[in-house]
Amino acid sequence: MGIRLDWEIESERERMQEVGEDPEAARRRRRALRRIILFTAFLIMIGACVVGLVLLRLQQVDEIFRQNLLDTVEN
Repeated sequence: MGIRLDWEIESERERMQEVGEDPEAARRRRRALRRIILFTAFLIMIGACVVGLVLLRLQQVDEIFRQNLLDTVEN
């Protein structure tokens, strides 16, 4: 612990201000976040397609039952 000169103090302050997140680490973090968002969107799209197909099939079955009931009543 000796006497610290002004230029040493300024140099240390500049080093502390320059320290930040590594650009490569930031790139990896953004890429991982993008991958999670895309995967989630993909799962939501698949789920929406499955729900749509189930609803379509339910409408078809309902129409078949309706037609069978009408045919039974008419005969």
